[in-house]
Amino acid sequence: MARTYGHYCGLSYALDLVAERWAPLVLRELLFGPARYTDLRAALPGIGPNVLAARLRELERAGVIARRVLPPPAASAVYELTGSGRALQPVLLHLTAWGVHRMRPSPEVSVFRARWAALALWAVTAEAVAGPDADGDLYQVQVEGETFHLAVAAGHVHGAAGPAPRPAVLCVRTDAMTAYELATGGLSPTGALGRGLLHLDGPAAAADRWSALCPGR
Repeated sequence: MARTYGHYCGLSYALDLVAERWAPLVLRELLFGPARYTDLRAALPGIGPNVLAARLRELERAGVIARRVLPPPAASAVYELTGSGRALQPVLLHLTAWGVHRMRPSPEVSVFRARWAALALWAVTAEAVAGPDADGDLYQVQVEGETFHLAVAAGHVHGAAGPAPRPAVLCVRTDAMTAYELATGGLSPTGALGRGLLHLDGPAAAADRWSALCPGR
């Protein structure tokens, strides 16, 4: 029988569904798009095959993810977020940003991924309030092999994984460690530019507006 808090409460019900150990990290990986079982095993060092299989079954049963078989020639099964799962994106981003602001170097942490650095920068910039002159802006950000984009509307920043759906006003490229430094405020965009760690392709005004979304200005 599945474990449950047994509380008649929305929060406890949500935690029953998606907060079992490793489940939020499975959802983290699927924020970037569909993935095969083997992709998830590789992306989640430390998880056992039985645990991953159990989490996938539970999340699928809860309607948060779905399993789909790709058409030939791939013909392999992938897992992806459902509409209900995608509705968790703001929650996952807020939790990521909350954690990023409190992260400290630790000798116990040895696993590092460009995707997680991209997520950190995505989460922190998506929390920022943009100025009125940024309305309509679309930024594309590439952190090594991972890409996401940010759209600004009425001062709110909305992000999604993958390339921008239309030409971006600014294209941002950086490496994983610089992305983390930008997300935590340990390095400003100006400082990263001066050291050749950050590349901005677009008008200077758009670069300034994107830079204003970063903590270390």
